[in-house]
Amino acid sequence: MAYKAKKITSAAGRFSNSTVTNSDESFKKPNVADYTVKKKVEGQYRTKRILYWVVYVAAILGLFVGGIAAGLGELMVIMAFVLFVGAWVVEFFTWRYFCIDYSYAIENSEFFATEIYGERADKLLVRIKMSQIKKVAPYEGADKEALKSKTFSKKVEIMSTYSSPDIYYLIYDDEKGGEGLVIFDACSKSLTAFKYYNSNGTVVRNTTR
Repeated sequence: MAYKAKKITSAAGRFSNSTVTNSDESFKKPNVADYTVKKKVEGQYRTKRILYWVVYVAAILGLFVGGIAAGLGELMVIMAFVLFVGAWVVEFFTWRYFCIDYSYAIENSEFFATEIYGERADKLLVRIKMSQIKKVAPYEGADKEALKSKTFSKKVEIMSTYSSPDIYYLIYDDEKGGEGLVIFDACSKSLTAFKYYNSNGTVVRNTTR
């Protein structure tokens, strides 16, 4: 039987420091949560995806037409096969980076977030202790304008789109004495966990999930 790689669907995977990750009982606790959203295809992200396929198709056609112009004749059958296999390999290893999900988890008194590529690879974006988080609140109104004009040591965006109705932000103290910013899609479970660790610094409201 061929080996089938396990899909990556949550930050609560290889970056988890808990032996009970993905346990149903664990994620019923008020101080544990995970949440994943797909990046909306819009703006520069949409443009990059379109350009990817334009370059991809143009490269294949260019090589094929070049082979014909070079008079390869019967070798074109072999070349076509090589092109097909090569194109599949390139797509398999590169298209994933244009299919992005964002995921975060709260467990063992830590908040960490990842960028997931086509459910095949992921990268850790931020990892902080819950005690470092100073404020968690909706990304709107006066807070939104103030954050736009403020400089942070690190800024991480892990939401589907800025037009989402559940956009929140969190500010945390980093190890060098500065402040970091995370803008994310909130859900009721994650807000419960944030409230558990920092009741005074967390603003809770109803979310769509």
